[in-house]
Amino acid sequence: MTIFGIALVLAGVGISILTLLHDWRRIRVSLEAPQAAPSRLPPEIHVLAAMLDAAGWICLRGWLVGGLVLVIHLIISLSLAPLLIERSASWFARH
Repeated sequence: MTIFGIALVLAGVGISILTLLHDWRRIRVSLEAPQAAPSRLPPEIHVLAAMLDAAGWICLRGWLVGGLVLVIHLIISLSLAPLLIERSASWFARH
């Protein structure tokens, strides 16, 4: 069960990171050439990634930790990270 939990945690975190990197690249490209920017990935991907991450922590440490991880993952990936990505992409485009 431990290996399965670790795999779920890695999958959830990995999917979120890859989605955020895609969004960062999309914003950077759209600032320079809007027509060349790749399409936006839906935010539901972050919700699925948070659910995978929480399921992994449920397997590893129990319901309380899994629920806490779910809430924290959703807050970071749906509110804080997009704001930081947008600001960093526009900053890199100017410099």
